[in-house]
Amino acid sequence: MSMIAALRLQIFLLAIVPLLCWLAVPAVAAPPVQITFLPEATVQGETLHLRDVARITPEWRAEEWGEIALFQVPDYGSVRTYRAQTLKAYIQQQAPQEAEVAWKGAEHVRVRRDGVIIAQEDMVQVVNDFLRERLDRPEITSVSFEPGRLPQAFTVADAKWECEVVPSSSQVLSARRFTLLFRRHGRLVHKVSVSGRVRAEAEIVTARRNLDRESIVQASDLRRESRQLSRLDDPVYEASVAVGQRVVRSVRAGEVLDRSVLAAPILVQRGKPVTLEAVRGALVITASGVAQEDGGLQETIRVENRRTGKEIFGTVVSADTVRVRF
Repeated sequence: MSMIAALRLQIFLLAIVPLLCWLAVPAVAAPPVQITFLPEATVQGETLHLRDVARITPEWRAEEWGEIALFQVPDYGSVRTYRAQTLKAYIQQQAPQEAEVAWKGAEHVRVRRDGVIIAQEDMVQVVNDFLRERLDRPEITSVSFEPGRLPQAFTVADAKWECEVVPSSSQVLSARRFTLLFRRHGRLVHKVSVSGRVRAEAEIVTARRNLDRESIVQASDLRRESRQLSRLDDPVYEASVAVGQRVVRSVRAGEVLDRSVLAAPILVQRGKPVTLEAVRGALVITASGVAQEDGGLQETIRVENRRTGKEIFGTVVSADTVRVRF
């Protein structure tokens, strides 16, 4: 045998002998996937996965097997119990056919969906916060919500929710029901209705003495008192608003002074002569007229032009003067 042939044989033997030795060694089987069911699990998503209810080993198989989807999770705050045998059947349907699995752990798994409980006191607090924001006026000294019948507590996904409050009346003080719209990321997740009564107190103006109809209000006729606002329509909060105004109906001592009983003092009386004034730029034309009704400052009344006998409308601008158009 030549030297070259001998060298080639030696190289071949060096390569083939280790390969033959490796083939002669029995193959070592991969370790089985061990799934250990947990007795309890708390989840947050919409779907229950294997990683939520079991511990998976070896670790390098945990990520792949953990993604196996099982069931839809229960409602927020509620609990559902699953039999391990049921979970096992679902897992086997999706697991690789050749995989060997060792099953361990609890025979039943209690699954609870995580969430934030909105209790009845939370609903009342939401309404109170809404009222304080809407009725944030200097004259109002206190405001609160006295609930009637409250809905049962419920659960939302997490604390990242917003609530819109819709009162049953545009007059918030007289509202008897408030609808709470709970939203998460702009999507409505729950709606409840809360009934009750709004309690608000404010410093308002009352009559110190009896005020006769058509009398002019003086500062000495008034005083400020703290009163409940719930049943008041449009009370006067500052005495300066009422002083100098005319009372259109009688007001008893101690009665709350409402804006509806006040009017501008009469400057023009029905049947009395008035000056009709027409203005256009620098041009001013006057004529004699007769008021056909009483009128206060800036009120529109009917007047008669004495020269033509024609009845027209005009605006009271001062004592015995009515401005008309021409």
